[in-house]
Amino acid sequence: MPSRITQAYVSKSIADFPFHRIYQLDDYNNTEEPCVFFGAYRYEDIQLINNHKGKTLVFWTGQDALDHSGFFIKECEHVTAHPKVYNKLKTEFENIKLVSPASFLNEAKPQKLWHKIYAYCPSSAAEYHGSEILSRLPYEICIGLGDIPQNQWRERGDEFYKDIFVGLCLSEFAGGGTSIIEMGLRGIAVITNVFTLPNCIPWTDTDDVIRKIEAEKVHIGYYNRKLAQQVWESLDHEYKWLEYEN
Repeated sequence: MPSRITQAYVSKSIADFPFHRIYQLDDYNNTEEPCVFFGAYRYEDIQLINNHKGKTLVFWTGQDALDHSGFFIKECEHVTAHPKVYNKLKTEFENIKLVSPASFLNEAKPQKLWHKIYAYCPSSAAEYHGSEILSRLPYEICIGLGDIPQNQWRERGDEFYKDIFVGLCLSEFAGGGTSIIEMGLRGIAVITNVFTLPNCIPWTDTDDVIRKIEAEKVHIGYYNRKLAQQVWESLDHEYKWLEYEN
């Protein structure tokens, strides 16, 4: 019977996300025991990974797949839930696995779709997250600036998604994954190339985004319960990638 990793380290760059709670893991406390390292953004992250003596699993969360360039990472196992991250890193690490995203502590709760549009576009990297395209869209858009801590967002998220019929996550590479999942579990489609979940609609350029927004207007006034359930079923609820053979 396989064993399961029980401890985790989370990079300070993504410390706001509740990975320990999501995957039911303890804080990193033993260099000899198996450990999963979430994020390899900083030199200190790479050092901890390379110095860990037990089984080592690196979970790549997005931008770190670009930021780590130039740092040596010892031979170990790698995991990501981002298709673009996987495609980039599979040429660098043979031992990498693409897994489904987790629900991030969310449940399926379809909401009535109304006339608003929500876009994930943090002010800290607005251009990277598609601000130029957003500025060219002929719509009034509710912008998620990424300035609300995760613990508060869980209490206030409904305020931002209220009356939304479609979401936008126009990040070039990764980013906004949690919002994509949250909207999907509410039955909201998202125009994005970040994930390939059932609620994700790929896009190519500004005109394509406009066409797909217009197409989603047919859902206004309804609950898309089927989509919310499809998203729930597509997510990872077992985390078998944490298991290993002794």
